[in-house]
Amino acid sequence: MYFFITSKIDSTPSAIELAMIQRQKLFTKHRVPALIVTRNFVRDLHHNMQLIGYDDEF
Repeated sequence: MYFFITSKIDSTPSAIELAMIQRQKLFTKHRVPALIVTRNFVRDLHHNMQLIGYDDEF
């Protein structure tokens, strides 16, 4: 399994975080297990993920 680690994902993610999300989508598409791990707690993480078009439910 691959882990992509970042400090947090805000409602306006950086280019590095957007690339990480696209990479995770690509891994999922090819059935390679991968997860995004955040170090800091963000109360509205699920809402932020929906804002940038990422379904965080598996």
